[in-house]
Amino acid sequence: GDVYVGKFKEGKRHGKGKLTYGDRQVYVGEFKEGKRHGRGKLTYGNGQVEEGKWENNEFLDPTTAFLDTPCNTSSNEDVLGGLSFATSHPINQTDYGCALVSKADGFPVFNGTQSARFEVRPDDCSASSGWDDCPNDRSRHEINESDWGSTEGELLIYELMVYIPSKPQIRPLGSNLLFLTQINVRNRSLYTTLAYLQVSQFGELQIKTHYGFTWDIKEEYTVHDNPTDKWIKLKFEVKSTSEKNGYLKVFVNDELKVHETRQTLPDSSSGHSLKFGIYNAYKSKAMEPYGKQVVYFDAISKSVK
Repeated sequence: GDVYVGKFKEGKRHGKGKLTYGDRQVYVGEFKEGKRHGRGKLTYGNGQVEEGKWENNEFLDPTTAFLDTPCNTSSNEDVLGGLSFATSHPINQTDYGCALVSKADGFPVFNGTQSARFEVRPDDCSASSGWDDCPNDRSRHEINESDWGSTEGELLIYELMVYIPSKPQIRPLGSNLLFLTQINVRNRSLYTTLAYLQVSQFGELQIKTHYGFTWDIKEEYTVHDNPTDKWIKLKFEVKSTSEKNGYLKVFVNDELKVHETRQTLPDSSSGHSLKFGIYNAYKSKAMEPYGKQVVYFDAISKSVK
């Protein structure tokens, strides 16, 4: 028969315990009113394991069971520094695309109790009112700073922490592209990027910049050779101006890695904004199949001087 060692409440298994079934299955974890409920690990007689969150004896999908609040519904002070963000391509967005997750559930968190977890799966594709990733060899889940306007004359400082798990591998080999962060340039008629944080095909972190306000690549700076399984601090400092005395500085773990003196706005009506998440481009150029892609962000902040 079954053998249980653990806590009871009103004659039922309740709280933490270990239940060994007659067919050699073993469950170690939390119970509620006699059922597997909460965090737990079930080991079958053949060695197969289901570990994660349980509800009324049912094992929940581990990719979604611990996801808390969607990133775009909260100006979370802990993770997002009180800033408001919106999903950049909300048509066909997924529930798992970006969600706040908790340290208590075993997720990587830099400080506080939560971080923002992004996930893109091989068949995902989404769209905005003006762009559809699906026919354009792209996929993504990114969130974009909601409030923006002219930033002429401002000194902008964006800071954020990024954590890239080594498994699953976040980027396949090939001439495909993967971007994790963008400092964008916006006005009513123009949308371009001042700087990208990208992952190279060899797993390095790079900062990519462009000539002027075009998409022509100026530089690709390798800023970290081995960025997985650790929190990495990024700081973007932008003197936001349509004059030629502007600049872009990028610090990685407090070390200056990029310094370009340049005009950073095309005109005084334009502004800079932050976008981050997972963005794949030219997927068909990958030499390996895409797998599930996961990355975490935390401690987002913005200061204006």
